[in-house]
Amino acid sequence: MEGYNIGESSFAFEDNKMITMTKITLSDYSLIYNAIGKKKMKIPVRLLRLLKDELYLFALSNEPTENIKVAAIDDDRVSNDELVISIGTTETISLDGLKGISTDQWYRNIVMHDLRYNTEDLLDYAPTLAKQVSGKLPINSLYEDKNKKIEGIDKLLVKDFEEIISNTIKRDRSKHPQINIESILKEIPDIDKQMINIAYLKKEQVNLIDLENYLKSKFEQDNDILKNSKPFTRTNLRRLIRIYDYLKGESKKASD
Repeated sequence: MEGYNIGESSFAFEDNKMITMTKITLSDYSLIYNAIGKKKMKIPVRLLRLLKDELYLFALSNEPTENIKVAAIDDDRVSNDELVISIGTTETISLDGLKGISTDQWYRNIVMHDLRYNTEDLLDYAPTLAKQVSGKLPINSLYEDKNKKIEGIDKLLVKDFEEIISNTIKRDRSKHPQINIESILKEIPDIDKQMINIAYLKKEQVNLIDLENYLKSKFEQDNDILKNSKPFTRTNLRRLIRIYDYLKGESKKASD
């Protein structure tokens, strides 16, 4: 091939150190561009196997796995050790594909913490998701003062326990003088009656650990209970999760 010359070139530094380099002289830069274009990138088999396993799970569940996230390649929230799939431009991509989260998944995550998402990204998306459920979404247990700049997040924060309780439940409390969650579970076997009676309890009567254990047991029995249950059960369960979320947030503030 004509039009180029390959040789050596040396460069000396002030401290008498010298480096030797390969010098390529070209009459046409397309020569080197074409050579680079023909070079095929070699991908380690280990990386290909990781891609195969992780991408397969992502395709099935539409949720990130322990080793894979969906994000722009230059997103500084993703470490160098994490595997990234970048789809779209950096202006349109959303970390972890948050738009795929359903309200049922959100509520379950408040109790089970089974979504592999960054808390800040969840809260960024919360105002958008809340529009699907009349502007109500449990976020108190996730929220920190550093998140107050998120547009619309303040409207989702529950400021007082009684905001969660409907007027009907407040009015009927006196008819259901239960003491605590433990006594309710001992006396009432029906799940819907259990939930509504727990909702009758005043704030000081609700033991956070007992409520957490109760809610976890329901999701352990049926991970998709919010999806599979009848509307009345779903409404009661969501109310209890909001109560739990509020109390958890309060406990979190007290421990800071």
